Amino acid sequence: PSCPSSPRGLFSKDSLAYPLAMVLKGHPSPQLLSTLVSAGLQVAMLEPTKATAENSILFLNARAHGLLVEEQRKFLEERCPTRRGLLADVHSTKHLFTPAQEIRLTERILNRALTLINLKPTPTGTRPPPDAVEDTEQGKSPPTSLRPERCTFPSYLPPRDATELEQSIVAIFPLHDEEWNKAFLKDYCLSLHSTRITQQKIELLRHQFGERVAMYFAFMQHYQRWLTPLAIGCSLFYFTLRFVDWSTYMRGLPVVGTLTASVWGTLMALFWDRKEKTLSLQWGTDEIEEELPNPNHPHWEAQYNPTTKQMERTYDPHNRRLRVSLAVLPVVIVNMVIMLTICVPFVQWYVVGKMAPSCQCCRFYLESGVGNGTVDWRNTSIPYPPGCRPDDYAFFDVELRPTKCQAWRTCFVSPKNLVFVTDRWYYILFQGMVLGLVMDVAQCEGFKAITALMARYENWQFEKEYLHSLTRKRFFFMWYNMYFWFFCIAFLFVPFGHQVQQFLCSLGLTSLVPVWGWRHNIINIDEAFVTPLVATQSINLFVESFIPAAAASLAWRAKVKMRACRDHLKTLISPRSPLSPRSVRLVEVTSSLNIPTFAVTPDSNRYDAGEILKQSQMTPYSPSSDFLDMLMQLGYVCNFTLAWSLCSLTACLNNFIEVRGDALKLCFAFRRPMPCYDADIGSWKQSMYFVPILAVPVTSALVAVSTGQLEHYVPWSCANQHTTQMVPDMQCLGWAPRLFCILVLQYLGFGLILGLRAWISTTPKAVERATADRRTLLLRAVRDNYIPHVDETFKRDLSVVFRHFDTDGDGKLDRAEATTLLNTIQTVSESPAVDQMLNTSDILCYMNRVGTDPIPFGELVSTLAHTGQDVLLQRHFTAAELPATVHRLAESIQHPKTQ
Repeated sequence: PSCPSSPRGLFSKDSLAYPLAMVLKGHPSPQLLSTLVSAGLQVAMLEPTKATAENSILFLNARAHGLLVEEQRKFLEERCPTRRGLLADVHSTKHLFTPAQEIRLTERILNRALTLINLKPTPTGTRPPPDAVEDTEQGKSPPTSLRPERCTFPSYLPPRDATELEQSIVAIFPLHDEEWNKAFLKDYCLSLHSTRITQQKIELLRHQFGERVAMYFAFMQHYQRWLTPLAIGCSLFYFTLRFVDWSTYMRGLPVVGTLTASVWGTLMALFWDRKEKTLSLQWGTDEIEEELPNPNHPHWEAQYNPTTKQMERTYDPHNRRLRVSLAVLPVVIVNMVIMLTICVPFVQWYVVGKMAPSCQCCRFYLESGVGNGTVDWRNTSIPYPPGCRPDDYAFFDVELRPTKCQAWRTCFVSPKNLVFVTDRWYYILFQGMVLGLVMDVAQCEGFKAITALMARYENWQFEKEYLHSLTRKRFFFMWYNMYFWFFCIAFLFVPFGHQVQQFLCSLGLTSLVPVWGWRHNIINIDEAFVTPLVATQSINLFVESFIPAAAASLAWRAKVKMRACRDHLKTLISPRSPLSPRSVRLVEVTSSLNIPTFAVTPDSNRYDAGEILKQSQMTPYSPSSDFLDMLMQLGYVCNFTLAWSLCSLTACLNNFIEVRGDALKLCFAFRRPMPCYDADIGSWKQSMYFVPILAVPVTSALVAVSTGQLEHYVPWSCANQHTTQMVPDMQCLGWAPRLFCILVLQYLGFGLILGLRAWISTTPKAVERATADRRTLLLRAVRDNYIPHVDETFKRDLSVVFRHFDTDGDGKLDRAEATTLLNTIQTVSESPAVDQMLNTSDILCYMNRVGTDPIPFGELVSTLAHTGQDVLLQRHFTAAELPATVHRLAESIQHPKTQ
């Protein structure tokens, strides 16, 4: 398998002339421009507008095929350790690189060029690294001799003093190809015959945005394919039995809910794991070890490592991660108090709406004397209206009862909450909308910010570590908080509702309790879930998808009008004012380097400076929030299908709109992300395995305690066969059989999960065979000592030189030995270096791409053998004379007397 794969023919033409943009403060320096041109990049500038006069905008392109091919080879050798030394040269094909690969490789070339002039931006390019390293003992920057000597190209270099150029970078980011985006969205979101997430669309997204984005949409495709048959089956079960045979429906719900949580949820996760590995094999990302730096710019300090005897970067010198771990329990306790403070009033509000009688019954209670306690409600001679006999009431004190009937406060016009018909339903719908705004918007965004703050405080070095920590925290807190409303109703108010009301009255909170008292068998679990669930999910869908899509549509229309006005006003603009001396110097430099300057981008997108600056200020798209939403939805399906079997149907309909909203956000509402070679979805996969495990106790407790489904299984059939209310009868069964049922169902659910995970392998056979073949290649690479295929004479001469300068005989060159070797080669060379900008330390960092301080023989051969294809090394070594130089040096070593 190739690493990474490069499908051909899907993109015959890319409409972006310059895919990468760099926004700078002020004018770019001549040193920056000359370095970018020397690195082989095609550079262009954009004329500033009145709104962007303080910034300069550069466009970068590395579409010279040889440059991309050489950078691809370096990337493969650096990040694919199992294929280093065995990779053949990348073949020269016209459509070899996708737009995402071109952007990634161009960004790597740019990083290398900026490194050579002490510019080291992060991949997101939003802020420079720390100015200097701090000594942990004295609190000062260590002297140059004590600074870390380890070079791990290209992510980290020894710290240097901040420069003016370093502070001038505002952002480095890829540009949106709006022509491609419009064509894709027209086919994907608006076409009636294209309503599914096909593999072809996923490949298109991968080629345009990279593997990380494509992996999210591949997960959505897999999730929707598993969700659709579950939705069809549960819908048939609901509409076939729900209104025909209530007892059979109640007996079938535990089976459906338990199998959904333990079997369907586990199988969906297992087969996604298999598909993920298959995709990573097809895309060639399964063996890429790309360690991107943390985008939050973590602080680090230099500490002496007695093992390596070097100063090394330490990213947690003050045990911040231990502090966060110790703070988790207090945060959980505070979170529980906050959730109780928020959810209990909402549940009480819901209870008041459910417990209030109809206005007809309320007026009868007051007129007959039942309401004020003068007449005993148990008197059989009282002519109660239909549905008004208070047999299920647990009346409170007479002082709490109302003195008059007020609609929407002490009573409702309708006795029940029929959908779209009654005032009580609209009242509960309004409650659900408020709950959605508080829980799904305010509370969710608040805890997202808190968890992000905790993860940033831990100061992780790499992006993968940071996202892993962030994912665990968000999943735990969101899983607990999002379902807390339903847990309160199901496990607190349904079995202990009357006691809760009495407790509130004892605290003096009589204004919060139902004025007529607690009514048994009124809170149905299915009704309590349906309206709030639909309302909260609708609000979440509106906030997450419709608002960004509408904003993007309005912004696009405004952009089209502004471009039309701009083109019309070009003919009315007066001649330009005289340039400043600095601008004159800039024009001279750009002219000498053949750097073109444009008013708008020379492609079909026609961006001007203002539009580029707006893109630089946008947030890059990340699928993390979308993954969190899908996992929360998966939790709804696994937890509450047992209570309402149409959960999967509503989730399926939601995803049909959600995935199109995500595509709109990706293309227009967010900045184009930097492509990443992700082999999986990260820690979200582990969270996906936890969802069924956490759902098993919930479903077991719902069956035994909250829904009344257990009563339909007892031999004496104590369940009320003449009602369709999903409520438990606490008088029918005691707590002992209910707890026993919970234990049995839990063991059954956990047994099914463990059995499926032991029976079904997460690695397909094809992937196993490919891995075995790659292991064979790895053994062959070890045998060949990772030496690339070069001329045997050059390899033999270089081996002589290598052994001579390897003074300690360990088979590797340390920094001193490598420095002496390179300086000797430069001395023996008959032609001096073209450019003295590269020093020996830079060359060492350039060779040392895999992060090993001692440089092995294969690494030296790999670097020097490809000098002719490397733009920067050509300016330091003369490729044509390098074999002859090494041969003369080897001869002088073997025959010192004759030289």
